[in-house]
Amino acid sequence: LSLSVDGLPGLNVKLADQSVAGTGVAAATTNQVGSSTVAAQFEIAAASNRVLAVVVRVAQTAAKPGSHPIYFVATSMPSSGQGSISIREASSFILPP
Repeated sequence: LSLSVDGLPGLNVKLADQSVAGTGVAAATTNQVGSSTVAAQFEIAAASNRVLAVVVRVAQTAAKPGSHPIYFVATSMPSSGQGSISIREASSFILPP
């Protein structure tokens, strides 16, 4: 699974709990890919669930104060002969005044 976020330039996203690696979820480093920031790539067993808290940050000068729409994108990593599936979830990012 690959997790990314987009919507504001310069978004920085990471897994909040770094101990997740000890539970079979191996996080990669944060990378900027176009307007999206890839937080992590990790494995989750088929037909299972995993709750992952993430931290999203941006420089205060990146946008005006207020609420800004952002999108989390979870993309499956295709195994042999299968295509990937992406889910895009809307959220809000609030910059204080």
